[in-house]
Amino acid sequence: MSPKSSSQANDSGHGYALSEKTSQTDDQRIKDVTPLPPPEHLIRFFPIRGTPIEALVGDTRKRIRRIMNGKDDRLLVVVGPCSIHDPAAALDYAKSNLPAGMARSETIGIAVNKWASHNPRAAWQWSEANLSGPLKEQAFTDVLVGWTRKAPAAASQWLASTGYNSQPLINAVATTWAEQSPQSAAAWAASLSNPESSHTALVSVASEWTAQHPKEAAEYFTPEISKPDGATLASPIVENWGTTDPVATSIWVSQLAPGPG
Repeated sequence: MSPKSSSQANDSGHGYALSEKTSQTDDQRIKDVTPLPPPEHLIRFFPIRGTPIEALVGDTRKRIRRIMNGKDDRLLVVVGPCSIHDPAAALDYAKSNLPAGMARSETIGIAVNKWASHNPRAAWQWSEANLSGPLKEQAFTDVLVGWTRKAPAAASQWLASTGYNSQPLINAVATTWAEQSPQSAAAWAASLSNPESSHTALVSVASEWTAQHPKEAAEYFTPEISKPDGATLASPIVENWGTTDPVATSIWVSQLAPGPG
């Protein structure tokens, strides 16, 4: 197919010719089309036999084969969106073949996080079934961070349904949600039925919110600070706001109502 001429275009001078349109929504702003040659043509037009490129590809494949067969102790890292068509298989491989330690933990964390962006429930369920101890909790945290960035309400509901309420998991939802909508995150934190979990979440929200908009966060949390455990809510606000505007922070602190006791 050759590029379309102006005589082939539709009445507006853009898009497909009437004879080629399949609907009224077909690429209305396309002026012309230049098809790319198929791969077999490129192979014939630009042969690599006997070139440094052929040697590079061949040597790289040999090195990878040696690593995969355990004859080379280097770590092989495959990067790119095409790397994990089957996240469960990739995670099984990392769990079974990488030695325990930072490399395996980080590899599993990356894979779980990517999986969670597409299918967080499956990523969580795989982690629950195949991991244990700190590695499992870290995987859960990675799932919640990725899930909360995409759908915070759904992520928080899922966490509640699992019965897990450890501080790292609560913080993962609270902090990530507060990055996007601190008031919504604070409302969720305040609604938690477990007082300890609720307070943990509120402190995380206060810390993240103050890092972005300290005065706004201080005004929101001022009524809460006079309640029991309110001092722990004030701490992240003072720490973050005091770094950027110590005068305003001092004035705010001086105006706080005394706490109980």
